[in-house]
Amino acid sequence: MPGPSFEPAAEWSTDTNYPAGADPWNGNATRVAPSAGQHSAGLEPGDTLPAPWWNYFIGRLTAWVAYLRGFVNEVTDELIYPNPLARTLILSPSAFEQSISATWEAPGGVFTTGARGSLVDGAVLVADLSKIIPAGCTLSSVEVLLNPGAARTGGDRVAVDILEQTPNFAVPAAYGTGTSLGTAYDDGSSSTQLVTLAAVDEMLVSTNTLQLHIYSGQDAGAHAQDVIYAVRLSILETSPSNFGAT
Repeated sequence: MPGPSFEPAAEWSTDTNYPAGADPWNGNATRVAPSAGQHSAGLEPGDTLPAPWWNYFIGRLTAWVAYLRGFVNEVTDELIYPNPLARTLILSPSAFEQSISATWEAPGGVFTTGARGSLVDGAVLVADLSKIIPAGCTLSSVEVLLNPGAARTGGDRVAVDILEQTPNFAVPAAYGTGTSLGTAYDDGSSSTQLVTLAAVDEMLVSTNTLQLHIYSGQDAGAHAQDVIYAVRLSILETSPSNFGAT
């Protein structure tokens, strides 16, 4: 059902006091709350509310109407948050896909940890974030908890990136290579660490996809296994229809 075609009333009685003048109410408060006893007893037939009481009730009602109005998209009538809510999602790499089969394993054959260990140089774990993040949410940052198998330098280190693709369904064409939204590397040590891809700030809408890629490191000789433990996504939620209260 669409909302009313007219604008809701602005907040009522916003002046703190009546203006100065010769009337007995001048300079007094425009809003006066009834006593707790009056609130409990209510009104009796024939009672007349003083103007400050009316101002109190109507002012509070219109203030809440104005506040709640900010939770409705006036174009689509959908619920929204006036200020996006920060959410976090933690993902297990055991649910990610391998770009090439048999390039990642459960380290030590232990599947209960949810971790994944690389078997070859440049092995890629892929997560389609479009299946995880609802449309309308903004991906703020990505953190990957991992342990590089060896200390490496430059582009040989473990890498994390986000790829955005926008397929053209109106004019079908080649899918294209997409756009990288940034790449982050491990710190060059073999210590367990967080690799953070900050300031992604990309909204997922109905026309794009976001893919998370984690690349194992590259070694001159035998591959030193990199272990991916978990991924944390920081997200801005714009509507309760995205995730709901979590």
